[in-house]
Amino acid sequence: QTQKMWQSRIDYWRAVLLDEEGASWSDLLDFEHPALASSREALSRGGQEARRAWAAHVRTKPDLREDLRDPAVRNVLFETHAWSLYGPEGEFLRFRAEELLAGRTWILDQRPAQRDPDGDYDWLVQHPQDLLHHHSHQSAWQFKYVALAHFHQPHEKWAREFQNEVLMHIALCPELPTGYSDFGRGDAPGQAANVSWSRPAYVTHRLRQIVLTYFVLKDSPAMSPRFHGILARTVRAHASHLDACGLSPYASNQTSAAGPTLYLVAAMFAEFRQSPGWLERMWPNFLTGLRRELLPDGCHRHRSYSYHMSFIRRPLLLVHVARKLGRMDELPQRFMQFESDAIDAFARVATPIRSSPGINDDWTVAIDVRDVFHVGAKCFGRDDWLYIATDGKRGQPPRELCSLLPAAQLVTMRSDWSRAARWLFFNVSPDGGHHHPDTLSIQIWVGGRRLLTDPGTGHYYMGKRRLYGRSWWHNCPTFGAQQLPNNPSPKVLHYQTAEDLTYAVGQIEIPQKTGQPPARFRRHVFFADRNWWLLWDEFSELPVGRPVWENFHFPTEKLKIAPDGRRVSTSFPEGGNLLMLVGQPDWKLQQEETKYWLKYGGKPNQSLTVHYEADAAVASRGFGALFVPFDGQVQLGGTALERIERLADGRVRLVVTVAGKRRELTTHDLKGD
Repeated sequence: QTQKMWQSRIDYWRAVLLDEEGASWSDLLDFEHPALASSREALSRGGQEARRAWAAHVRTKPDLREDLRDPAVRNVLFETHAWSLYGPEGEFLRFRAEELLAGRTWILDQRPAQRDPDGDYDWLVQHPQDLLHHHSHQSAWQFKYVALAHFHQPHEKWAREFQNEVLMHIALCPELPTGYSDFGRGDAPGQAANVSWSRPAYVTHRLRQIVLTYFVLKDSPAMSPRFHGILARTVRAHASHLDACGLSPYASNQTSAAGPTLYLVAAMFAEFRQSPGWLERMWPNFLTGLRRELLPDGCHRHRSYSYHMSFIRRPLLLVHVARKLGRMDELPQRFMQFESDAIDAFARVATPIRSSPGINDDWTVAIDVRDVFHVGAKCFGRDDWLYIATDGKRGQPPRELCSLLPAAQLVTMRSDWSRAARWLFFNVSPDGGHHHPDTLSIQIWVGGRRLLTDPGTGHYYMGKRRLYGRSWWHNCPTFGAQQLPNNPSPKVLHYQTAEDLTYAVGQIEIPQKTGQPPARFRRHVFFADRNWWLLWDEFSELPVGRPVWENFHFPTEKLKIAPDGRRVSTSFPEGGNLLMLVGQPDWKLQQEETKYWLKYGGKPNQSLTVHYEADAAVASRGFGALFVPFDGQVQLGGTALERIERLADGRVRLVVTVAGKRRELTTHDLKGD
């Protein structure tokens, strides 16, 4: 094994590094490619002349600087949102790039790893949060700091930093067999080690960052002809490694990165001898991965929209590059349909501020991601996406306000497409991976503000999962402070939508002791007059002695709560607020100080969650709550959940008055479900 590892290192160095005479360029380049017509003779002679010819050729290739002038394209290419690179007015923040020069590598918002600022770049630097650092550092996310710093304020120091990082990666992290680090199998041995090749995902992300950064910096005079040659061979080595991995880079959610990355290399380096073969093998693997990962309604199987977003942004990178290079006709129609469906699926659930709804491991809940609609509208010619991207200033509004994603089992109820819309998200989805046990949970936005929130996603490796994954910190019913099962047989039993009413019903079943039927929770959600919501929960087959909780997580520490606990409201002095009226007096209220996360790896926000508790006898009679939005300190008179009636056929009629207007809502007949 030791010999095999050293042979891999030596073969890599021989393939990537150039001696004084220079390796043959014919193994790297297709000299018959039309782009090399003016330089093939010099390239064929090798040595310094070939290096100079290649450097001159590279400078004639299209770069990405013009593309970066469009902030939406910039976000799609470099996925900048979660990395604190831009201020509230869109201004570039140089801090992280300057920190890189000072020996500190920032990963998300974690305390940076410290290197020797006077030495070469250290890819093996250890970090207190080692696993996260390995994942992100070996993926070379920090290259984006250099690329964007050079784009906004060109300087040779950024090119020198890029060269040093690439060359030190070659020195410290030569290629190893897939799955291995310096100390054997695995990627986190707990000591300084080359883990760069232990996962195909690291190779994929690092290759994409290298190529994108290179095509921002390539014209810098600080880059020597020798480095241009080494860079080309480094790119080839990474792409060849991915290609040799076969299906494994496409075997998980990393599918979203593998296909677009190989396309980026093959398109931007079309004169590479291996580029046509990479594409020929990439497309069937990529399409197989997309078919597995995306549900028939376009939603990613995790039902986590951070992961779903990677199935939009990274394929959009591919489409953007194809469009830039005039190669759109080469893209398979099936791929274009997958991408279009994925963007549509996100459009249907996006919050009014164009962020993701925040279920499961979703860390983009506070980030305006309209860039995907902006770039998607350009690439696909979609006026409805343009409307969303521009807040209605251009394009045409989507046809649907409210929608059901039937395969994902997600329901969205929306009053309009403005940023101030009334919006509710109803999650009836099963465990598709990266799951939080919160089936039947709801979230509400009003006036551009979240008013019922999901706890979000904190940090995978720092013990936060046990907090943000608590079922009773979500807006769903539970058996007290106990986790719901990951797969409680969730079903959407009914969905209908019309001008004045949208109505959805979801159900879960919770296994009990052997020989006992599962407990059944059934939630009805009505959206009336595109204005307010009524929630009705039914419980059956409840075990004696287990309390039922109804949980509502408010993203604030200040709530107005009536003495009897049945009237709860937020109290923001301006803008959107939410009143919750509980219909029955027998549910007892308690409060819990909780937290919610708006950014992965960031600090949590303080919040309050109210729990309504009942025993089995009370819960079996149901739970009703009315949710009415209001602005500022406006007092809502003439608003009540007046009466709950059980009809002879088993349905329930709920009589509601909102702002003096009376309305009766009746549950659907679900006897057969």
